[in-house]
Amino acid sequence: MPLMKKDPIVQGDALSPVEKLAARWDKAAYRAQGSPFEDLSVSALARNTGTKAWSRPGSVKGDTIARYIYLSFEELIEIEKLDMKSATQLLEICEATFLFEEECNELGSFDGIDKQAYHQRMRFVEEFGLYQDYPVALANLDFDLRELCAAEEVITFVDLMEFIDRLSDKAWIGGSYRNLQNVFAHGDEKGLTQYFPYRLGHRGFHLPEALSFI
Repeated sequence: MPLMKKDPIVQGDALSPVEKLAARWDKAAYRAQGSPFEDLSVSALARNTGTKAWSRPGSVKGDTIARYIYLSFEELIEIEKLDMKSATQLLEICEATFLFEEECNELGSFDGIDKQAYHQRMRFVEEFGLYQDYPVALANLDFDLRELCAAEEVITFVDLMEFIDRLSDKAWIGGSYRNLQNVFAHGDEKGLTQYFPYRLGHRGFHLPEALSFI
């Protein structure tokens, strides 16, 4: 059963390097408890934030953030058997995740102002007769992007277009993120068929193509 949340440790002026790491961990872990990221895998968060690939001593099942954030920094080493390098890396992944979330929120604040981007998305939807509320859960997305969409509450096709648009200036994004950005930006019909049940030369999404993604 998960432990109760603990208030973060307040850093003093004469902390040792390990104590400083422990204080940073308490702050990050406290923030992660109950967050949308709690049940995501550490490996996926590392990839999504562009940090170094996650690696820990030993192979474990259920390697999610929730596995660690109810433990102290010392318990990461004593109970989870992480070495100092892995424990520090886990801390950096958590911190990078919340920095990424803050950047997304800041970018999101411009959505009401950026009418041009909104109208561009709507032109794409209208040109190809796309169902803007089509569930992202039924799209042909890779596991990492699907997890990120769930964490960021990206539910529909238009939500995804908006989210990808907000990530467009992030140099680290690649893979399906970058591919979808190009699809939406350039009206790439062929590219659209890779991720959504669109049929070349026909408007809208189609059931046979949707079933092929299952």
